[in-house]
Amino acid sequence: MPSGQEGHLSSLSAASLSTSKTVNNTVLYRCLTLLAIRILRCIRPREGNVLMLTDRLCVKYGRHVHLSEASTMQFISQHTSIPVPKVFCAFTRSGWTYILMERIKGDIIGSGWELIEGQNKSWPLIFTHGDLSSLNILVRGDDIVGIIDWETAGWYPSYWEYTSAHQVNPQNSFWVHEIEKFLQPMPEELAMERIRQIRFGDV
Repeated sequence: MPSGQEGHLSSLSAASLSTSKTVNNTVLYRCLTLLAIRILRCIRPREGNVLMLTDRLCVKYGRHVHLSEASTMQFISQHTSIPVPKVFCAFTRSGWTYILMERIKGDIIGSGWELIEGQNKSWPLIFTHGDLSSLNILVRGDDIVGIIDWETAGWYPSYWEYTSAHQVNPQNSFWVHEIEKFLQPMPEELAMERIRQIRFGDV
């Protein structure tokens, strides 16, 4: 958080931050929220006490949910540039609190953290073909007579030949089951590389 925002937050009273108020606590909002939960809770994805109503809306509810969370998100939204979900409605009914809010699309940063840790290792560099597949190995009878398509070759980490061989061409789907017959299996590096590709693509 920028130092200016820290100063601004610290200058505001603790009482204003801890105030717990309802948000748009109207009959219409309450009824629509409760009806949506009743209809969708069996068919929509749920993460803990958060029900994903649509691609843009979710509702957090339960006995251990508090209005202070909605108040805090509104406070942060109004006084800082920190991105937080927009609160559309928050109320308490029969001891349960409901917070209807914006659903922000994104990935939990921790899910890729172990990628990140794996990439901090060092591997010896070896000369690598980089696209070793059945489509690039030529045979005559039982003899290998040529390996072609060297455009991706270079000096890469020692796991690269193994992980790149797993990038299976749709015309070459059987190949993934053959790789470990001639290359040393490196399952941790393969998992790491798949995470890297999800997060960063082919960079």
